[in-house]
Amino acid sequence: MSMIRFGLQFSQAGKSFDEIKQLFRISEEAGYDSAWLIDHFYPTVPSEESFREDMLECFTTLAALTRETTSIRLGPLVACNSYRYPSLLAKMIASIDVISGGRAELGLGAGWYKEEYLSYGIPFPKFSIRVEQMGEALQIIKEMLTKDKVNFSGKYYRVVDAYNYPRPVQKPHPPILVGGRNEDVLKLAAKYADYINILQVSPKEFKEKVEIIDDYLETLERKNEVRYAWTGPFYIAKDEEEAKKALKRRIKSSKYPATAKMSFEEYFQRAVSGSLDDCLTKLQEFKDAGASYFIPSFRQNGGLLKILYDEVVKPLKN
Repeated sequence: MSMIRFGLQFSQAGKSFDEIKQLFRISEEAGYDSAWLIDHFYPTVPSEESFREDMLECFTTLAALTRETTSIRLGPLVACNSYRYPSLLAKMIASIDVISGGRAELGLGAGWYKEEYLSYGIPFPKFSIRVEQMGEALQIIKEMLTKDKVNFSGKYYRVVDAYNYPRPVQKPHPPILVGGRNEDVLKLAAKYADYINILQVSPKEFKEKVEIIDDYLETLERKNEVRYAWTGPFYIAKDEEEAKKALKRRIKSSKYPATAKMSFEEYFQRAVSGSLDDCLTKLQEFKDAGASYFIPSFRQNGGLLKILYDEVVKPLKN
């Protein structure tokens, strides 16, 4: 069994830098392995009112947080591939790795938030093209993080004699996490990532996808190099009934396409929620299905973080 790691995904929506800093510091003090920020320009629950909420940019905020923490690992979950040219993204994550003393991790996704793309003037091609673009981007990023000089000429991106110094502290490069539900995305993750992040699935579906991707990893001769991660909706409540009320509010306002297509019962089966014991039981099911890195989407009061670590994370790691 792989060593279990546990991180937290936070949203910057409506938060000041001091509030985000406090969440990262509490997470570090409690013992979490990592803390992550979302890569969005708007809250993902959009409205005319929410568009005016504070929403600090992901990478500049992460760079600042490297100086406010000392041991916790940190990164974007996930960086939208479309928002930055891959050679620039490689430069950015290498810089954060150097500034943090080797604590950066890179989550990368193909992007989904159409309204955000269009409002910022970023082209929004169809999903299959975004996946192809991410495939080329992953090749460039890995080479930029490991090679002296990079040349690449693809369908979507081109770099010529590109250098990336200083090199990242971590060797061969900061861990790369790629995920989704779509098989093409998961195969890209299997080919290039260190962690395959399987999103919005039940423990049973997680296990089924692990079995499929394991076979693909065998053909790539990467089975011993890659681990599985789980990210998904998470809510601590006194009981299932309270959790359902909170998650119904969340799914009603969600813009994430995979969520929008689900019934509430489907969504609830894929979430980790309820009492601390309920959460531990569900996370254990994902662990038994093959997950070794857990990064729940945490949207509650930071005062719960220490309790969550002591009552759920510690037992899960044992």
